[in-house]
Amino acid sequence: KLAEQLIANHPDAKERALALHEILLGRPPESGAEEAILNYASDSINKADLTESEAWTRICLGLYSSHSFRTLE
Repeated sequence: KLAEQLIANHPDAKERALALHEILLGRPPESGAEEAILNYASDSINKADLTESEAWTRICLGLYSSHSFRTLE
């Protein structure tokens, strides 16, 4: 559901990446993280034939399992 809400509320992928970080981690992405997210989303959609929702669901799950999420201060 989070990925679907992000897609609906933030049509621009860059805004979506920023919003996701703010929602899950309470801060903007660190250096290089935003670009990595955008590249992963693009590659997933264009090369792996995932839907936009599937790609962003994987990104959400990745951030949920990140060290930064598990150790929120």
